[in-house]
Amino acid sequence: MSTEHPRPSESFDEAYRVLTGSEPPPLYGDHLKQYWPHRVAELCELHEPPLEQGMKERHEIYLILLMAIVFAYWNGLKNGRRATYPWNDALNPDDPNYERLAGDYLGHNIAALAVDRSGRVLDFEFNHNNLFNSSAEHAEARLVHRLYSLAQLSESWSGTVATSEVQSISPPKHGTNLQGVTIYTSLESCAQCSGVMALAQVTEVVYLQTDPGMYFIGRILRNLTESYMRSPRPVSGGEIGISYFDQLNRGFETFWNGVATTPFSVMPDGTADHSQSVTSFLCTADARAIYASGADDFDQLTRGAKPLAFPDYRPMDGTMRNSDLLPEVNEFLDYAVTDGRRGTPHTI
Repeated sequence: MSTEHPRPSESFDEAYRVLTGSEPPPLYGDHLKQYWPHRVAELCELHEPPLEQGMKERHEIYLILLMAIVFAYWNGLKNGRRATYPWNDALNPDDPNYERLAGDYLGHNIAALAVDRSGRVLDFEFNHNNLFNSSAEHAEARLVHRLYSLAQLSESWSGTVATSEVQSISPPKHGTNLQGVTIYTSLESCAQCSGVMALAQVTEVVYLQTDPGMYFIGRILRNLTESYMRSPRPVSGGEIGISYFDQLNRGFETFWNGVATTPFSVMPDGTADHSQSVTSFLCTADARAIYASGADDFDQLTRGAKPLAFPDYRPMDGTMRNSDLLPEVNEFLDYAVTDGRRGTPHTI
């Protein structure tokens, strides 16, 4: 019996017959048919309007807010407290975040936050794989489910915002979709989270670091859902020009190449972890230092030590200006690191 794979077909219908043993249903895979005879690159290339400079700055404000939140909850003890971690700095009791750094590892150092049309931060979530003993408790998916829960408790997504000039902009219908919501995530979304955000009709997802294991799934879904249940537009940190995007990607490359000889962790019995996982990289001292820089940038920005380039920019009438965002995001950070409780139920 031959084990060779069937030759690829230029015809989608023929390929469907080979793969499934039946005729394709009417109207099945229209957008996939469009890309079928073309290169994979064309399925991954986006043709979106370029971002305005003021919008890039706006995205950066939320990304460094997210970095400050992740930094505040950082924990590098992925394989437990009994292991040693050659890629980590030694725990320092004088570190202001020592209690969290030395505590239980509840989930990966990956978080997401959601922002409504007006510019108000709605809520945040963390990855909680360890807390729930599940590989599916990802930050973006958890955040979408949380937003739907909040929709049942609130008459408006926006509520009171930072200035009296700003009004809530057409909140989405509760229980239907999250149109107008932008999700910011610290790591490029996986297939699960991309699908959940597409079903929720999230408008766009802005990510701080590439995940090479996700194979541009967000871009592929964006192109394949052009007319129905449109997947959110993925925006990379590189597209908005934030320096931490390249720093994190290069840092992961260094970890990937070095962990084969220097293990991520070693257990008391000598068992070494040489996994090249991005989640292990996001437990290292190098990764934490990058997040510390982002948190410092956030502090300088909200204190006025680092002026905005586009303070009066607003995406549309009725939304908050970039300068209006600073007290909003500063207040949210204070809430997130004091009452937010990282990934467990929290109040708003």
